[in-house]
Order: sequence, then C-alpha cells, then structure tokens
Amino acid sequence: MRNLVLENVTAAEIEAVLNETGLRPLLPPREDPCWRDVAVFYPVNRWIGEITARAEAERSAAMPELTAELYADFSATGNRRAFEEVYFLRRRRLGDVAVAALFAEEADEPGWMADLMDRTESILAEESWALPAHVEDPSGKDPYSIDLFAAETANLMAELVTVFGDRLSESLIRRIRSRLQTTIFQNYLERWDRFPWTRQTHNWNAVCHQGVLGAALGLEEDNALVAEIVRLGSRCLRRFLQGFTDDGGCSEGPAYWNYGFGWFTVLNEQLETRTGGRLSLFEGVPEIYNIARFPCRVSLLGGKVVNFSDCVPEASFHPAFLQYLGERLNDDLLRAESHFRYAEAASKSLLGGGRREDLFHHLRLFLYCPDNVDENPQPPLRENAWYPRLGVLIVRGGQPEQPVEFAAKGGDNHEHHNHNDCGSFLYHVAGRRFAIELGSPEYTRDYFAGERYRFFAARSLGHSVPLINGCEQQAGEEFCSEVLAADTDADPAVLQLDLSKAYPAAAGCLRCLRSFAFDRRTGALRVVDRFALKRVKSLETALITDALVSSEGDAIILTRDGIRVLVALDQGSVLGDVESQEWKTHSGPAAVVSRLVFRPRTLAKDCVMGYTLRPDSSV
Repeated sequence: MRNLVLENVTAAEIEAVLNETGLRPLLPPREDPCWRDVAVFYPVNRWIGEITARAEAERSAAMPELTAELYADFSATGNRRAFEEVYFLRRRRLGDVAVAALFAEEADEPGWMADLMDRTESILAEESWALPAHVEDPSGKDPYSIDLFAAETANLMAELVTVFGDRLSESLIRRIRSRLQTTIFQNYLERWDRFPWTRQTHNWNAVCHQGVLGAALGLEEDNALVAEIVRLGSRCLRRFLQGFTDDGGCSEGPAYWNYGFGWFTVLNEQLETRTGGRLSLFEGVPEIYNIARFPCRVSLLGGKVVNFSDCVPEASFHPAFLQYLGERLNDDLLRAESHFRYAEAASKSLLGGGRREDLFHHLRLFLYCPDNVDENPQPPLRENAWYPRLGVLIVRGGQPEQPVEFAAKGGDNHEHHNHNDCGSFLYHVAGRRFAIELGSPEYTRDYFAGERYRFFAARSLGHSVPLINGCEQQAGEEFCSEVLAADTDADPAVLQLDLSKAYPAAAGCLRCLRSFAFDRRTGALRVVDRFALKRVKSLETALITDALVSSEGDAIILTRDGIRVLVALDQGSVLGDVESQEWKTHSGPAAVVSRLVFRPRTLAKDCVMGYTLRPDSSV
C-alpha cells in the first residue's frame, strides 16, 4: 500500500492502479443487501422511521427557493443566516427523501424516486453551490467558486448516482456528470492555485479536497483525469496534516476536528476502496493514530468538550467516523468511543438538535452502526492529556458522585480560529459547566473581516484571564505564553504559564505568571496569578460563567442544576464586580454570561491574586 501523502506518486502510476481496479462503488448501491441488513438494527430502524415520517409530512411542500435577493443578502448586510437557513434546508429535504427512497417498500419506491429526482433537479439547477459568504462577487453567485459546501454538494451528487444508479433518469445523470466535469474537476485542475484552501493547514483543505476527490473517485470514468486530480490533491493535503501537532493536537478544536479530519477520514476510505487498498492517505503516517484519538481526550461528561477557540461547548463527533477509525487503525479506544457515541445518539431523536442532517451523514451513520448498541450508555474511561505544542492540559478527578474535569491552555494568539485566550480554563462538575469557554459566536462578515476581537467571545475580556492596566491580550503569534511546568500525573496536577508576552507594551507588564493546581482527589482547583508591573493603575482577573451566581458569607456560590461550586478568594483578593455580558451564540440567539471580576485588596506593582474552586459536597 503506497501513501500519496508521503510519496510523490506520479499521475501515470495512479492511473495504472485505477485501470486495474476499475470503477468501484464507494457506497453500496441500493440493491446491495447491506442496506436491508442495517435497516433492522436498533436504532437505525427508528432513525429511518423518523426521517421517512418527516419526508412524508413535507412531501407536498415545494423546495424553498434560493432567490437572487437571498444570494445578495450577505453582501448587503453581512449576515449569513437568511441564505444559509434555506440552503441547508434544501439539502436536508433532499437527504430525507433519499433515505425514504432507499428504504422504501417496493410499492412505494416509484413515488419516492420521483420526489428524489425533483429535489436533485432543484439543487442541480442552483446557479452557485458556494455560500455567498465565501464568494467575492456582490451577487453572491459564482458557479466556479469551490468552497466547503460546493465541494460537499459535488460529493452529494456523485453519491446519489452511486447509490441509486439507473433508477435516476439518464438525463439527470448526464447533467450531473457534465456539471461536475466543468465546475468541479476541470475547474480544480485549471485553477487549483487560485483556491486558498489548497495551501491551508486547517479544515478547508480536507473538506474541499474530500468533495472534489471523492466525487471524482466515485463517479468519473476518465482514469487519467481522476489520477491527475488525486495526484494534485494528495500533495495539497500534506499541508492539512501539518496543521496538527505531532502528538495529535488540533488547535481548531473538537468541532473542526470532526469536520476537517472527519472528512479526511472519509476521503481515505474512498481512495482505499477505489484502488483496492493499493493507495492510501493513512498508511505509514504515525501521526494519524494520535490525531484519531483526539476526540477521546477532549471529550467531557454530559456531551461537553474542551471548547477552546471557535468551538461550541457540545460539539459532537460523528460515530461513523470513529467506528471506521477504530476498525481501520485496530484501536479499541476508538471503538469504545464510537459505541458510546452511537448509544448516545440512539437515546435521542435524529431530527433537530443542531446536528447536520444530510445524506452524507445519514448513510454513514447507518452503514457503520454496530448491531449491539447499548440502550444505557456509559462513557468510556478517558485519559488525562497534555498537548505540549498547544499548551493544553486536561485532567479528570473528583469523587464518583461529583466527577470534576479541568482543562487549561497556554498557546499563542495566532492559532486556527483564534481567540485571545492564553491562560484560559474550564472547570466542570458532573457534566455541568462552571468556569466556561464561550466558544464560537455567531459567524458574520465582520467576524472574519478584521473585527473578530471586538466580539466578546473572541477577545480576552470574554475569557477567564487577567486584564492589566486596562489592556487585554492582543492577537498575533508574538502574543503568546510560555509553559514553565506541566504534569497531569502529579497530585495536584499542575500547569504553570508565563503570560507576560500575551499583553501589549501598553500594559507595562514585566511578568505575569499563572499557575493551576488541580487536586485530583477532591476536584479542587487553585488558580494563582503573580504580577510584576512597571506601573499600576488597574489590575483584575476574571472568571467567566453562565451558572447562577450568589454568595454566602465570604464564599461565592456558582449553582447549576442543583450542583454548587464554591469560589474562595485568597486574602489578597476581593470580588470587585459581577458584570453581565450579552453575546450572540453560534446559532444566533442572544445569551448572557457573568464575568466575575477579582481585584487585589491592595493595588501594587508587585502583587499576587488567587482563588480556589471546589465542589460543594455539603449539598
């Protein structure tokens, strides 16, 4: 097995392999008995029923239109939501009828196939598959722009032909092939160096290449064309893997691991399937094993994750990706994580809940579902973790009735999907969040066009870090932390950071040292900041929480779902204020969090502030 990321395999060599293996379906065609086999598994049978019922309820509803006004709305307003809600609803409805058609009884199949072709025709007729937020033209349209979702749509079209074959009309298949040839395959080969994602180290590289290469591998019969696309794409994907640390760390965070590496995983499966296991993106790459285990290390209780940077607190990992990785890498830890994720998904409706609901996800979820999903899932034992290059430490402890999870980060302020957050941390008890990371706010034009650090969620004011002489941390690789000590095995577990360089010269900061000490037995966390300043006008540190804040004597109480955390200040620190801060969540609604402001009892150039969080075992 030759690895196209490690070796410079020529297009002629790739073509020779493709000529020998022939066009192999990357997903089973509808008549394959595997679809009937998985349809009887719990919970696939329930999921199919839910999706089919929704498709039936919406059967008479016309596909919502992507009008010229919607395409142009982002350019006019900077808001993505109006267009994207319709765009993704169209693909969700196509996915619903595709599932209904795939699993329909023989008598019902013709009607569902007619619906499927109508919806496929509607998406094929879209002038531009790219999101207006990713298109330069003020019209919001560019049929030759390949972004994340144009690439996804290309792969979708190829998979519809793969699964449903000649049940689709010859005319429809011919037009799908023609559009992919023109706007995807030839477009990619002729203009690849004009697409920034071919040179980037983050999720765009993997997702866009999966759509382009995956569609070519699944549908294109011109092996010379496919070989050249695969040769070029595999070289660009080297850059994607460089975005991970050697120990498997992903600075983009869990949600973008799922998106970027998840799609890279699918592409590897597509490549190995099409070439009969002779060509790979995985084989012989030692980092793959550590990258694959990232979800096992950053997952927290209650469906939460370590959500530094742009990541929602409850990011989900696709069970099918984990199941494939467990089997492909022969890794029991990944198999256990996948089984838990399947069991967790089985306990809920597949509809809504902020999950992606399209054919790409549904078919893989069904195909990889084990036949022994546990109806009472218990999370697998998860390891403590230390990612030196990211400066991220994750430790678990506390008592069985009140398990505590703590994570903190150093790093720098020029990471993928960066927040100015050197020294920030999380503190969870029994799956509830107390010291929190807001994660990704609503994505708008301003957020990606130079105004990112005016958003509360991304600026250091929105993190549990110091504010020195009114100065927040600044963005840039030079604004960074230095790890002085880190040990997950010690008791207490420790992380010591020098945050001095994270602040601008105007802060007058000679030294800002932050130390964390986490008692793994009791779950108590002590946070201490030591300052040496050229001058001092104001000094504070903060704790960001969305728990209920109250006080009892000298103790500050954080309460959520009946669980209480006590915050005890050192003698040299006082609670200065409890600020209410409004921000817009990633999905759009406004939310309010509290910013607890701690100040030194005596303001001085050299001072120490500290506090301790601990579960309240008296309740």
